[in-house]
Amino acid sequence: MDVYNEERENIGKIKDIALDPNGLNGYIISVGEFLGTGDHYVVVHPSAISFKAKDDKWHATMHVDADKLRAAPEYKYSSKS
Repeated sequence: MDVYNEERENIGKIKDIALDPNGLNGYIISVGEFLGTGDHYVVVHPSAISFKAKDDKWHATMHVDADKLRAAPEYKYSSKS
């Protein structure tokens, strides 16, 4: 699901969710490529994203500047299975 900011700029895509024993812990968002190394992922707290239904579709919005989101610490998937 694409994520937009208040300026209606596409700032990323929800790729996964992070769970802990208490439930949803965060959304893992792809914010594009980083220096040619492939996808760059960041984790945001569930309360940072607002969801609304419009025209029979869900829309996700964050109150953040795209550059600040891209500058957030990178999330790396564990190689353990």
